[in-house]
Amino acid sequence: MVFALALVMIGSMTMATLLMTNRYTSKSSKRRKEKIDALCIAEAGKEQALAKLRTGEIEPSANTRVDIFSNEPFGTGHYSVSCTTNTTNDTVLINSTGVTGTNAIRLEVTASMKAAPGGKNWLQAAVTARTDVSTVGTIQIDGRDYDTTSFFGSLLGTGGVVGVAAGGTVSPDAASGIGGNSTPPQSTTIAGETVVENIDTTGYPQTPEEVLDLPAGALDAYKCATCPPSDFFGIVYSETPCDFRGGILIVHNEDGDASLGNYHQHFMGIIIADEVHHFNGGSSVLGSIFMLGREAGGNSFGNGTARIRYSSRMIAKVFNTLLPPSDLEVDVVSWREID
Repeated sequence: MVFALALVMIGSMTMATLLMTNRYTSKSSKRRKEKIDALCIAEAGKEQALAKLRTGEIEPSANTRVDIFSNEPFGTGHYSVSCTTNTTNDTVLINSTGVTGTNAIRLEVTASMKAAPGGKNWLQAAVTARTDVSTVGTIQIDGRDYDTTSFFGSLLGTGGVVGVAAGGTVSPDAASGIGGNSTPPQSTTIAGETVVENIDTTGYPQTPEEVLDLPAGALDAYKCATCPPSDFFGIVYSETPCDFRGGILIVHNEDGDASLGNYHQHFMGIIIADEVHHFNGGSSVLGSIFMLGREAGGNSFGNGTARIRYSSRMIAKVFNTLLPPSDLEVDVVSWREID
């Protein structure tokens, strides 16, 4: 009898131990699975962020944190992703947190960013021309980098290009100013800082498509005889100027003498024209201007208080929203998991 009771007690204790072991193993397995799931979710968030960077859908600012996703549902949980670039905007730090159940895993990924060679390499100044460039009046052409908060933008304080790059000479009026890189607009030009004269025009674009690194005829669909509404943002290809908010304005014909003349408006984006004959009054351009014309004297900028300001962000926005995806190369250089 005592022996039987002892067997029952031993059996009960063994069963209880097995149940506890199974319960612990089950909980442990569940925790491990949730951790694996959280890691997979964090990975998914990281990949989504890389995709948005590569296509230019997000444009992180130097030394500024950008929240890309917040509690974005995925699988059995969700992810949150942010990124921060370095001062020169060529390296990005991505933090991706995956959450499932009570488990959270954070990935810290460092990636390099660079633009592959392409049409954007031609837009290396606030104003680029094959010929001589002159200014009159109190116009200011500024190659320092501006943001896109308004038609005039706000100075970023870092980055920038020369104000004017010309295949000939640059002749500013005494009352006008040309700035670039780290130098504010001034009447005296500084070679390599505010202007570059006699640039190598070998391979200089002949058409708007070549400026934007597009196949021949790719912009024919945007040719129009009637200008769009003033609030339009897009691509307009015309032989005469049009006044609209921004995007890409192309003023070009087969003879190469279509002129952007006496322009009075505000524009955000890229202007490609054969010639320029004055920006008048308080007109402004935020982005970049590229001249195709071959005739010397066809590019006279000025009159009034016009402002032409370079903006890498505006150029990027145009390429990323109006043209095929950018060729931005984003390559992971380091990866680590942070519990």
